[in-house]
Amino acid sequence: MRSLRGLMKDSLMRNSWYLALASGGTAALGFVFWIIIARLYPTESLGYAATLISAMSLIATISLLGFDVGIIRFWKDKNKNALVGSCWTLSIFTALVAGLGAVLLFSGTKFSFLLEKPLYPFFFILLSASWVAYNLLDSVYIAMRDSGTVLKKQLIFSVIKLILPFALLSLGFFGIFASWTIAGLVAWGAILFSRPIPFRPGLDKALLRSVFGFSVFNYLAMLLNRARELIIPLLVFAALGPSETAYFQVAFNVMVLALLIPKSFAKALLAEASHDGSELKKGLRKTMLFTILSSLAIIVAVFIFGRFLLLLYGPSYASGSLALLKLFSLAGLLSGINEILFTLMRVRFMMRPLLFFHFANAFITLGLCALLIGKWIAWIGVAWAAGELATLALILGYGLSKKVMS
Repeated sequence: MRSLRGLMKDSLMRNSWYLALASGGTAALGFVFWIIIARLYPTESLGYAATLISAMSLIATISLLGFDVGIIRFWKDKNKNALVGSCWTLSIFTALVAGLGAVLLFSGTKFSFLLEKPLYPFFFILLSASWVAYNLLDSVYIAMRDSGTVLKKQLIFSVIKLILPFALLSLGFFGIFASWTIAGLVAWGAILFSRPIPFRPGLDKALLRSVFGFSVFNYLAMLLNRARELIIPLLVFAALGPSETAYFQVAFNVMVLALLIPKSFAKALLAEASHDGSELKKGLRKTMLFTILSSLAIIVAVFIFGRFLLLLYGPSYASGSLALLKLFSLAGLLSGINEILFTLMRVRFMMRPLLFFHFANAFITLGLCALLIGKWIAWIGVAWAAGELATLALILGYGLSKKVMS
């Protein structure tokens, strides 16, 4: 108990664990969400909805413009009201434009199912923009070193998301998508009401220019990183159809869990180092240790209980997703280590190497996926692990000469 209290008194560990609990709780309840969806909706509807959620997340990633990291990094140095207001205003406007562009591109393609009803594209654009605001809110609370509020927001989102699919069943695949996004809107509003944040609407151009030099490298790196997570489901849908996309989505939920935990530790480390750089080395050791231990725990759980977990979705998911699930859990260990090393580079403003390593990772992973995706869905896991392993080797090689980890 004393050691636990000591950990919770440590700002880095406290905020890391709040974020990890938020991520883990979201992922765990996300399993329940997709189990409910698999039982309520046809497999094809799940595949269509997973594709829409990936498209929306890709739009959000494009529209964040790196400000999710920039807000954390510059929180101490900039006017907080102007920083939050300017980043949110520009990101939401970008999301509206990107959402409209996506709808226009969908026309006449396999993704034209979104145009099935006139209001679907309209709501898709608005809900995609709202998802940007939802994600930026996390960065503000992390910068405030109030990760407990992030945990509350994620729990509200996850619980409401479990209820809405029953109410929106008549909407088919769009009911699944709307359940996800409306739950996010409700959680966003509830948390803002209970825990207001600094905010001044408008664009402070001078402030944005000073932040953008740092943010643009993070933005490009994030796009490359998220490209794997968001483009691969679209490739699966285009190459293999909605049913295989559903099997992929279920397996990928575990990968999301494996990635969210180290990302939580990494964001907390960035926030602490931005406030006080003197504890960086000590914080790095702590976050690396807990990242490796949590990733190993996920691997053991997947290999022992993975099949039983997938049976909750249905027998077809147990056979269609198990091999990919195991490979994703193994890749998660490598992803977690890389994520912590990427954060170290952000703290030290090593932005060009950061961008290069993300480019190498995306290039290797997506290239292998393009070659292997038509053979067997589990090859996607091999491609992902190969990309992470190659990236780690490059980082370690660079670190030996440039003392990245000194």
